[in-house]
Amino acid sequence: MMQICRFETYEELSQAAAERVCAVLEQKQDAVLVLPTGNTPLGMFNELVKRFEDGEVSFKHAYLFELDEYYHGPSQTGPVLFQWLQEVFIDKVDFDPARVFSFDPHAPDAQQECDRIQAAMDKLGKVDLMVLGLGPNGHLAMNEPGTPFDVLTHPAELTPETLASNSAYWQEQGSVPSCGMTIGMGTIQDSGEILLMVNGASKRAILNEVLQVEPTPALPASMLNKTANTTVLADRSALEN
Repeated sequence: MMQICRFETYEELSQAAAERVCAVLEQKQDAVLVLPTGNTPLGMFNELVKRFEDGEVSFKHAYLFELDEYYHGPSQTGPVLFQWLQEVFIDKVDFDPARVFSFDPHAPDAQQECDRIQAAMDKLGKVDLMVLGLGPNGHLAMNEPGTPFDVLTHPAELTPETLASNSAYWQEQGSVPSCGMTIGMGTIQDSGEILLMVNGASKRAILNEVLQVEPTPALPASMLNKTANTTVLADRSALEN
């Protein structure tokens, strides 16, 4: 069942998330990790880079999957989430490039690209650690409201709310497409361990709703209420007493 951990500051939250990643790798060097992008996990990545530089952790035997990606198609340009992940984390540690899996945002066919990622995950078995953020409408990755809980890696249409939020973040990098590719709810709930990172007062209302409702596809993150081995890491501003 879900465990909830509340921290006074975002820094403490980030350190706790990094500690959990390190603990998983200490237990299993070739662990399969799925990691997100965005503001929320940035502190975790900074802490992991510091611990790598201090010789406390290595990623060279681990497998890494990108959680989700924008789909531009063969001819369009715009922000690429994997490039951000490379810049803030991957290129600063010692991942083996052959063990890092990302979506191709310019693939000719989004469904075939999703199938490729899913097949690579299936070959390795269960994800050991899935790290997630919480979307403003309760989405997980790009699994928007209404997404079935059993769906695997799939193309996803982004809601206007998500597009508005993402466009504000990427305004200097070009337009955000209305379609993405994402690891699905079925894969998320089958993971060995799930961390949901939530910070900031802007997430307080949606987190409170998620924690109080029965699981429903209308609120994707509510699935985690009945998902084994899930831990919510939230700072004081996001989680009331």
